[in-house]
Amino acid sequence: MCSFKNFHHSRNGYVVQCRKCAYFQLAFGSVAITLTQEQLHEFYETINDYYEVYKDGDCPDQKTIRIPTALPAFMLALSINDLKMIREMLDETCIVMEMTKIFAHREN
Repeated sequence: MCSFKNFHHSRNGYVVQCRKCAYFQLAFGSVAITLTQEQLHEFYETINDYYEVYKDGDCPDQKTIRIPTALPAFMLALSINDLKMIREMLDETCIVMEMTKIFAHREN
């Protein structure tokens, strides 16, 4: 059974990391994806890029933004508000990751 380090948890979703394999799991709504740390950062950059393009849209709750995945026939359909929530989840995750590195460095 996996043991997870929790980076973010809210009613919208979560970001955790398996202590054994180091993979991250990001869940939002009814979707959960498993990512390496590099893939998590790439996904974070993608979410930021899409948010910057669409943030001033007129329909913040309509799921009109399509985010491609590794499977060509599978895309994430998100709203501007969804992008904002995922971005906040990943912001918090990155902050916690950086704090963990700082404290680990200080202990050594």
